[in-house]
This record gives sequence, structure tokens and C-alpha cells, in this order.
Amino acid sequence: MGVQYYSSEDAGAPVLSGQAGALTALLDACVVDGYGSKPALGWEIAFTGTDLRAYRSTDPDASGALLRVQDTGTTVAMLRGFLTMSDIDTGTFSFPTSAQAASGLYAHKSNSATSDSRAWYLVGDERAFLLATNAYSSYWSVHFFGDVIGYSPTDAAAAILLADTSNSATGYAGFDAGGMTTGSPRSRWARGIDEMTESPLLGCSVISANNQSIGYGGYCCEYPNVVDGSIGVAPIILREVVSGGAILRGQLPGIFQPLHNHGLEFGALIPGNGDLTGRNLVVVLNGASSSAIGNVIVDVTGPWR
Repeated sequence: MGVQYYSSEDAGAPVLSGQAGALTALLDACVVDGYGSKPALGWEIAFTGTDLRAYRSTDPDASGALLRVQDTGTTVAMLRGFLTMSDIDTGTFSFPTSAQAASGLYAHKSNSATSDSRAWYLVGDERAFLLATNAYSSYWSVHFFGDVIGYSPTDAAAAILLADTSNSATGYAGFDAGGMTTGSPRSRWARGIDEMTESPLLGCSVISANNQSIGYGGYCCEYPNVVDGSIGVAPIILREVVSGGAILRGQLPGIFQPLHNHGLEFGALIPGNGDLTGRNLVVVLNGASSSAIGNVIVDVTGPWR
């Protein structure tokens, strides 16, 4: 199916709100069923229940990791990954583990338990997707699930889950260079590269002036580049945090760090250049737009791999 880009602005798009089942309805539409003129990503619902889903890629090259979504609440849903599952409530190699996060990680839907709609974007391919939600005013949350680009061809569990540890309406998930290495369970690998460690911590390596957040500012240049009017981006390298250090294990597919100070308009489509010539890039905010905590650049044309 390739890379697909979905938005709350699409005709026939599902509505995200502070109601039970709103997030599973959105994910059903985007990754399984499609809507309007938009084809689905080609995933499947492996197990289901009332406002419960376990989503899995059907790509033959995928890790087979499943995303369990418990959308029985209102303003947030709970997420947990599994390498295998036998029913909607049972699985192996959970990420995060119950010890790391008793109920799982939070996906932000809305700041109020109402049917009022909230803006959202979802970009993905057959093996992974990013979901950005505007749950509260200017605050955006970025969530990611699926297979990354592993550096080892034998890494059969190069799948990650990124969400939030807070149910605060002004909390946000995102690719944070500091928070992803402090022991927070919000970013986890499905399994260690040793094939035994459960839910090891995921870290990212980025170009950062303050070691806080991708796209935070203080980088090399203004946008656009005055020499040729282009945008500069860098891959987001992923680490597995181990005792006494870290392992460079892979990188995010189709998601990049901007090499610019603030000035990138959220939601703007930007033509790619260099290795990304011929592709469209979208700016996705990570945090509060009032302070422009960070941005990531997402390739919405693909392929990602």
C-alpha cells in the first residue's frame, strides 16, 4: 500500500473526541478499513472487544508486533505493545511491561469528555505509523508504533511504542532527546537486541543544542536555507539503553529532525530535496505551539524503507 497520509480535514474522516471508542474508530478507519477516497494501510485487527483492539501489520516482512488499544475511557486511551498475543488480554513480551507502566501508556484524545472534535494527523506505511493529536488548545501529542529500520538484518523485534506517561490534558508525547533517556517508560523497544530483555528503554540520538527536544531550536540555520531555499533534515537514530551505555540499533522510518530554528509552519507541506527529491514533507509539531517545543519532519510520499 505504501505511505498514506490521513487528516481530520479529509472528507469523510473519522472524528476524534473525548468519547469512548473514538480512537479505535479512527485507527480502524485509517489502518484497517479506509474511508472516503483514502485506502487503509493494510493492517488487521487480530483481536477485538468493546472499545478494545489489537492491531497488527499484515506485511510478511513485519515483526508481527501488536498494538493493544484500550479505548474504554474518555479523554485518553491506553496503549501497550506485545510481540505475540493469544487473545485481547493475553500476550508475551509486553512493552511497556506492567511493572514499568501498570495500565500502559497514554494516547491523548481530548481535554474534555465531550463529542467536540479534535484535529489529528496520521502518517504510516505497512509496518509503522505516527499519530499526532491536538487534544488540548495548542498542545499536540505525537504517538508512534511499529517497526523501525533496524541496523541488523537479524533483529526480529525492531518494533517500538512511543506514547505518554501522563494523562494531563496539557501533557504530550513526543521524540524528546532528554526524556527518552531518563528511565521514563514512555518509549520502549519490543525486546532487547539480546532477544531476552523485556521492554528495554528507547533513546534517540539527535543534533541538539540543549539536549531537550527534537526541533527545539538553536540549530545550524534558519529556514529556508538562504543558499538554495531548501530544508535540511537529519535521520533520528534510535538507541537501546543498556547498563552503562547504549546500543545504536536503528532509525525511524520516514521521520526526520529539522536542522533549523523555529519558523516551520505546523501542517505545512514542503518539497523534499537531496535524497528526498520528489517527496512531500509535512511539519508535525511535538508539544505546545505557543512555545514551539519541537517539530519533526515526516515524509508523506514514501517509500519509508
